Amino acid sequence: MASGIPLPDKPATTDAWFYIKDGASVGPMPLAELARVLKGRPERGKTDLVWRAGFIDWLKAGEVLELASSVPFSPPPPGYMAGEGTM
Repeated sequence: MASGIPLPDKPATTDAWFYIKDGASVGPMPLAELARVLKGRPERGKTDLVWRAGFIDWLKAGEVLELASSVPFSPPPPGYMAGEGTM
């Protein structure tokens, strides 16, 4: 329980996923629905915590094979190019 949020009880179905929203577990839901929900959260995207039966703890969505390619990722703001801003 590294995130401090307890894991859900083992769901009755194998395609039951959960995610953390505002510090609470949301679910169960099928993978397709979870992917749709996470796509609508571009401010978080791949850093949202998710869980399904078989996981030891909550994982970042971007670290989960089934979700990594389907959740958005907001890149960090662009930095300076080498030599930019120097004389």
